[in-house]
Amino acid sequence: MSASIPLSRMAATLVVDGALAMIAGAVQGQAPVESVPLTPEDRKKAGLDTPGETLFFPAGEAESDGVFFDMAEDRATIWYNGGDFEQGLGVLEAALKRSHPATKYLGETPNAKDPSMRSRTYEIDFGQGRLAVLDVSFTPLGGAGRRQFAVRVFAKKKP
Repeated sequence: MSASIPLSRMAATLVVDGALAMIAGAVQGQAPVESVPLTPEDRKKAGLDTPGETLFFPAGEAESDGVFFDMAEDRATIWYNGGDFEQGLGVLEAALKRSHPATKYLGETPNAKDPSMRSRTYEIDFGQGRLAVLDVSFTPLGGAGRRQFAVRVFAKKKP
């Protein structure tokens, strides 16, 4: 059964309360819906060819709607296709401002893998040498092309 949670809100929750909380060492509670682990075959179908673990969090209106959370090496990737993809950036930025008001915006560039999308980069310093870098890929408002919202969260050590 799919939870009726907007995909943008589910993705922002997984970024802030999941990936960033892991890097900060402050994970609390549990995900708002139960996840479904992807098999190695499902990971390949999703275009993931590197070792890692991927979870699917059902959300949205249709049973196939949901947000993916992939963990591999020093990064987590959270993404969804379709749904309210055009809301993803605004919802994420609002969640970052609430939970991590000192988030640094580092700039926006064309997406290296898909010219119809844009990428924004953010940095969060958690102190004690822990740093997170977010690479957010999104389709600009009114843009054509890929209907996806994706966030790659990298765990870094501050020198």
